[in-house]
Amino acid sequence: MCLNIIAMLYSGDKRLFQFGTGGRHYLMTLCRLNKITNPSPGARYYHELLQEDESLKKTWLAWTQDEARRRLGFCCWVRV
Repeated sequence: MCLNIIAMLYSGDKRLFQFGTGGRHYLMTLCRLNKITNPSPGARYYHELLQEDESLKKTWLAWTQDEARRRLGFCCWVRV
């Protein structure tokens, strides 16, 4: 979806530009509704998880999910 929006925005065609702008707004609305653009808890949160006897696997999974969410939000913000 991101690549389609970028192609429409930079195609030079006014009609495609308008579709691309609508797609960009739709994509950012989806990001906001799914809380993708919310701030991440930070390193201290994950350190506290390890101190609370959470397993390393659970902490790693939580961090990777948070990092994937942050990177998706950043991609949507920068690219679109």
